[in-house]
Amino acid sequence: MKNWNTVGYIKAGVLLLVAFPNFFLPPSALPQQPILVVVFAFFAPFIVLALKAFKRFKEIREMGFPSWNENPFTSKKWLTKWVMGSGFFLTQGTALLIGSLIRFSTPPMIVFAILGYGFGILVGSTLPFYILKQPSSRP
Repeated sequence: MKNWNTVGYIKAGVLLLVAFPNFFLPPSALPQQPILVVVFAFFAPFIVLALKAFKRFKEIREMGFPSWNENPFTSKKWLTKWVMGSGFFLTQGTALLIGSLIRFSTPPMIVFAILGYGFGILVGSTLPFYILKQPSSRP
């Protein structure tokens, strides 16, 4: 956090502001999902992003991993939007998990699907950098 600039603080503030209502008023009628949906929610974005990244192997090598301080609307790096999206799903999932645990004491499975989707995007967007073994580009 000490290396953040204004864009990083604005992105974190917007994510927390959007997630704030879920801490205190989680929806009471969230649909129950089978465990297969949760597993699919993790692996689908991971596979799609990993395949897209390996298709653009040369471009990724030159691009480098996006920083949290980059603006997703003006950045030329296409991974910046995906990392911001993963942050959105992770904060929403965490807020829903905490809010539903406080209010209902058992979280619905869709919360884990949202968290799995966020982790899947994050893993799928960072995996090519670990496979390329570029220490300077690793997150």
